[in-house]
Amino acid sequence: MKTLQESVALLMAKNDYPEKIRKILQLIIDDKLRLPDLEAVLSEINVSRITDLKDRLICVLLDYANFCLEDDILTQAEMHDFTTLRRFFRIDEGDFYKCHKEQEVRNILMLQLEKMQSDHTIDSNEALMKNDLQQMFGLSYDQFLEIENIVTKKSLKNGANISDLDTFIKGKK
Repeated sequence: MKTLQESVALLMAKNDYPEKIRKILQLIIDDKLRLPDLEAVLSEINVSRITDLKDRLICVLLDYANFCLEDDILTQAEMHDFTTLRRFFRIDEGDFYKCHKEQEVRNILMLQLEKMQSDHTIDSNEALMKNDLQQMFGLSYDQFLEIENIVTKKSLKNGANISDLDTFIKGKK
């Protein structure tokens, strides 16, 4: 299991982030998640608030989510680290959609939900992971259910039983 610092270092090596973002990520790698360290870097890169970089930082979070889910498992440590990053970056509930990253979130969730439902059943661990995925992206119940319903309808067409999928189909209003 990789530490948050190791994971962020791997993300930086793999992705071509702008220099301002790289400097903020370096704080994480150096385990300097304190406000004075962040304020010093923000001053150095001429940014008044970290939220001024919200769009770019959300992209980092999406990259981190994909990194965590490469093995189709979201551990509690990964969830904790994701939450730490969200707090450090000041990303609030609803920000993924406000910053027009709805499709990226949808793609990640649909892929994971399709894998979970591929055997036509959702076990207790998968049910817990669904809750973590909803929380990860700060989605409301209805937002998550809308995405899940797309996958569930496909599973039902392929022979799944709704009672085995830990969900329900929401009707149109």
